[in-house]
Amino acid sequence: MRPLGKTIGNYRILNQIYESPSSLIYRAVRQPDHKPLILKVLKQTDPSKPEWNRYKHEYEILCKLGDVKNVIRAHGLEPHQKTLVLVLEDFGGESLKASMALRLAAGKGLLQLNDFLDLAIQLAQGVADVHSKKVIHKSIDPTNILFNRATRQLRLIDFGTSSVLGCEYPSPHQPDSLEGSLPYISPEQTGRMNRAVDYRADLYSLGVTLYEILTGRPPFEGDDPLALVHAHLAKVPRPAMDLNPRVPRIVSDMIMRLLAKNAEDRYQSAYGLKADLERCRTALAGLQDDLAEFSFELGSDDFSGQFHLPQKLYGRTAHPTGAKIAQPLPARVETTQSLEAEQALQESAEQFNRILRQSAENYRDLYDEAPIGYTLYDEEGRITRVNRRFLEILGYTAEEMLDRPVWDFVVEREAARELIKAKLAGIEPPSKELERAYRRKDGTVVPVLIEDKIVRDGEGRITGVRSTIHDITERKKAEEALRESAEQYRLITTTSMDGFHIIDRTGRLLDVNEAFCRMLGYSRDELLRMSVPDFEAMESREGVRKHLQRIEESGSDRFETRIRRKDGSIIDVEVSATFMSQSGRQLTFLQDVTERKRAHEELQKAIMVLENSPAVLIRLSADRGFPVEFVSRNVSQFGYTPEELLSGKVPFISMIHPEDRTWLGSEVRKHDKRGDVHFQMEYRLVTKEGKSRWVDDRTMIVRDAHGRAINHEGIILDITERKLAEEALEKRVVALTQPLDSAENIAFEHLFNVSDMQRLQDLFAQACSVAALITNPDGTPITRPSNFSLFCEEIVRKTAKGVQNCMHSHAMIGKHHLNGPDIQLCLSAGLWNAGATITVGGRHIANFLVGQVRNEAQDEETIMEYGREIGADEEPFRAAYRKVPVMPQKQFERVAHVLFAITTQLSTSAYQNVQQARFIADRRRAEEELSKHRDHLEELVRDRTKELEAAQEQLVKRERLSVLGQLTATVSHELRNPLGVIRSSAFYLHERIKDGDQKIQKHLDRIEMQVDICDEIVGELLEYTRGSSSEMIEGEITPWLEKQLAEARGTVGIQLTSVFSNDLPKVFFDGGKMSRVITNLLDNAVHAVRDMTRKAEEEKREYEPKIWVRTARAEGGVVIQVEDNGIGMDEETVRRASEPLFTTKARGTGLGLSIVKKIVEEHDGTLSLESELHGGTKVTLWMPVRERGS
Repeated sequence: MRPLGKTIGNYRILNQIYESPSSLIYRAVRQPDHKPLILKVLKQTDPSKPEWNRYKHEYEILCKLGDVKNVIRAHGLEPHQKTLVLVLEDFGGESLKASMALRLAAGKGLLQLNDFLDLAIQLAQGVADVHSKKVIHKSIDPTNILFNRATRQLRLIDFGTSSVLGCEYPSPHQPDSLEGSLPYISPEQTGRMNRAVDYRADLYSLGVTLYEILTGRPPFEGDDPLALVHAHLAKVPRPAMDLNPRVPRIVSDMIMRLLAKNAEDRYQSAYGLKADLERCRTALAGLQDDLAEFSFELGSDDFSGQFHLPQKLYGRTAHPTGAKIAQPLPARVETTQSLEAEQALQESAEQFNRILRQSAENYRDLYDEAPIGYTLYDEEGRITRVNRRFLEILGYTAEEMLDRPVWDFVVEREAARELIKAKLAGIEPPSKELERAYRRKDGTVVPVLIEDKIVRDGEGRITGVRSTIHDITERKKAEEALRESAEQYRLITTTSMDGFHIIDRTGRLLDVNEAFCRMLGYSRDELLRMSVPDFEAMESREGVRKHLQRIEESGSDRFETRIRRKDGSIIDVEVSATFMSQSGRQLTFLQDVTERKRAHEELQKAIMVLENSPAVLIRLSADRGFPVEFVSRNVSQFGYTPEELLSGKVPFISMIHPEDRTWLGSEVRKHDKRGDVHFQMEYRLVTKEGKSRWVDDRTMIVRDAHGRAINHEGIILDITERKLAEEALEKRVVALTQPLDSAENIAFEHLFNVSDMQRLQDLFAQACSVAALITNPDGTPITRPSNFSLFCEEIVRKTAKGVQNCMHSHAMIGKHHLNGPDIQLCLSAGLWNAGATITVGGRHIANFLVGQVRNEAQDEETIMEYGREIGADEEPFRAAYRKVPVMPQKQFERVAHVLFAITTQLSTSAYQNVQQARFIADRRRAEEELSKHRDHLEELVRDRTKELEAAQEQLVKRERLSVLGQLTATVSHELRNPLGVIRSSAFYLHERIKDGDQKIQKHLDRIEMQVDICDEIVGELLEYTRGSSSEMIEGEITPWLEKQLAEARGTVGIQLTSVFSNDLPKVFFDGGKMSRVITNLLDNAVHAVRDMTRKAEEEKREYEPKIWVRTARAEGGVVIQVEDNGIGMDEETVRRASEPLFTTKARGTGLGLSIVKKIVEEHDGTLSLESELHGGTKVTLWMPVRERGS
């Protein structure tokens, strides 16, 4: 079974780490707590019962070995779909086989001797601990040993074939069906020796594993299974020292001892092996360098701890050919031999008796440790024997049950007695199994399943009944849960808003609910005559058949499709299908998602529009730095990807221009404080490339139930171009609204858009076939030249003298003329030019120049003389001059007058722009003044409203306190009188019976204590409602506070830490009232840490209660803080903590903190409270420093 998607149950799959013929091994994490685990999953979709039982068996073995250090831990065995998942600890290791292969591949070679000894000792200890739990692993090999290279620790795994018996006799199998890995199994595991398999089989497999670690290969290799079996039975492996000369003889001999064919010749326990290995390690560390000369007697500390019958065949000797033959006994037996035979016979008898005793003990152990209850009762129905499980089921001891009639423990006692009497009379019931209710010792009833078997003696007479008892409480619960599930299924299918149907393997509808009928528009009868392909609109009949087959194979599926209604319309549905293998039916829920799909498509369109728009959609957290929680992809226009911003590495505050952060933060806090929902601001963002961009931010503040801002949501629009245009316009308006006393105050660019004037110039030059240029009054260009001739552009202006002459000519030709254009030869090259001025308010601001034409009357030689004057090459100069356009004089003059008309109109428009700019500026100033007055007025109204609301709240509070005060005064008077009488009477009785009954004294003390409590409550009510005058005395707070804490430490009994500042100024305070404040705050802190202590004890975790008292200088005053690490408060309790009569304690008036707040306010101070549930509480008290007499 492979995981569907990325999860198996509550576990998220990380990767597959191993695959065997029957199992898949995954590394995973448990989703609720992210704990790393290993999942071992049965490969088959529908595993056989033996495979199922093998997993359960392995889990039970691992539970039995739960406290063994070197065995993998089992966390659970969980069903998933139709298979089982064994949940194991993630040890962080890899198989020893893989670790050795990686080491060899890296060129590190085989393990050093000291590393081998450490590893071998761990393995020996692990195998010994497993054997101590009466478990035989039966499959020890390098793939079933996990090794963590970092910690050098190992774990044994794969106990699926393990046995909990002392030994077993395997029957011969084909080599490919033997338990364990064939290169590592012991000779007796092959089933071909007629020898028992016991703990020593694991020692042989351990020897093979150690041999491979030392030499890099197992002792016997090959692809032929029969050859491997033969090698294990008959061949002696080469010593490890022959294959690896670095292996000492003593270690090589240990391995060979483990690989002995007869179990009696091996180590008899892993403890003996461990002892020898530790002797080698000690010698290697302290005495020897390589153990080459080190030797000792192997197995001197070896002991079995288990009884084993010798399985060698005695009385045979070797034939010269190597065969074993029986020796014939001599005709006469000497006396000595007879005695030896008799002694041997006696020893055999004793050994046989020991075997019988051991067998009896094994039977008793098996009987007592059985997982089901066993009981035996005699022919009278009296219990003669019970096992431990039966006692656990009913909660009795053996002494309480033995020799009592078995029906004494049955709920229906008489019916049980009659049935048991019938059995003892030889009358068998119709069924061997019977459910019955037993009553436990504590009175509760436990359901059990009983199977009785009549016990007869050798002559066939009934001597009693042997019963097995299974506790079926969990089964009963499961049956009840199944009944509830069936009822829930009925309710779900009939009341569900989603469609539901059941189909068979062919897709034929077997059942439908009303919602499905409404969804398709058919009646129930019509649908029950249909199959899935009849209404499926996306897949063909063959496609439906294959899809149903896939669902049957996988067990479930979830997908979207389209189905056709009765009226022919098509709807989209989401389908959730589950195949029930037992019934061969498929249960399907269908949800109509047509509207959701349509909405999703519309949303996708909207998102597409948004992503392609300049507006960036963004949601920010209100936390420090404004972390980004959502942003649309078009934020890339600022150089960032959404992933960069969502990662938290780039908080939004860091994108804001440094010059804007302070005022922007102030504005945001102002909107938040006022409770605004929407606001709009313009500020600068800095792109990832470091460029500044202006943005228009339109934000909505999202608040929680308490009105606190938790998110800012809105859109950000890049308005850089608009801001640049506004800045340019502002400059123009500023310039245009200046006095026109000097032309220097106004530039051409302030009145006209240079790009528009460039287009006008280009069109004029093209239409009139002249060159054109707009310049400043001094002749410097404003626009780019239009239609300039090659003669001027490439010849004249390429010389320094020529450029100078051109600028001077532009200035001269562009001089202001009121009556028309100035037409003359240019002062540089002598071509015909004309100029007209652009003015505003009579001020000359620009020249519009045209020309670079010649007529037939001009002398070429005169022009050449000018070329020589400016230093131009004659031939290019002459050739370029001849290409200058020729235009009749009259035509050029008409062009000049058209130019003059255009500049006149431009001058008029410029003057009108100035007048309009002044009007706009005056109006803007007036609007700004009006806006300031309006904002100021709104601020005054808000402040006045808050003052009125506060005054009204204070008035209501005073009225309530007045009423409460009158009531308290009356009640306190009426209560204190009888309380005084009760106290006096109690005192009188106390004195009269001083030596009387201690119980009476105890009750009198209790009366006095309760009277004191009542008197204290009345006093608190009076103090809160009346108050008392404060006697303010200037003094140092630290010595006074130290005295208060010294008194408190003697009564609190909890660690109380004080941290006082040394530079506190003197303050005015009432010592008596402030003592009440500190006492109350410390009392609350003590209650909080004691509640937390009780909670920690219930949760069985460590907790150290602490209380801190701190002082510090604050702005304009002194701060006193009382903090604890106690139980804390939730938000609602913090909000109401200082309300009168509000309390969470079982006893109290709820006035303590109210009185504290009242006293602090009498000192013109403030009280603030910070707390978090299970996170402690901090109370901060601020007291002002006042001048004497103030």
